[in-house]
Amino acid sequence: MSKEITFILDERNIKDNEIVYHGYNDSYYALFCHEEKIFTTQIALLDTRLFNKGYKIFIREYDGSTFEIKLGCNNTRTNKEIRKSHNLQKLLLSGIFSK
Repeated sequence: MSKEITFILDERNIKDNEIVYHGYNDSYYALFCHEEKIFTTQIALLDTRLFNKGYKIFIREYDGSTFEIKLGCNNTRTNKEIRKSHNLQKLLLSGIFSK
């Protein structure tokens, strides 16, 4: 089974059946324990090292839509090649993944 982490940008978009980690320590511990499916509001943990841990990275935006960030050029939200050396947090906050 593949592992997934979803970063939720707006807490109003949390679904009823989701267990969401709001604190940094709780979110980090979930990653440390290799939980299969993680929902968090902690954008500080958005990092390319998550790929090394086997996680697919998803972003749930303010409007409730969700998209995946992938390594390489296969991203639907940007033409930029995403490399392991990139700072995903800065890329997200700069708007590179905007619609």
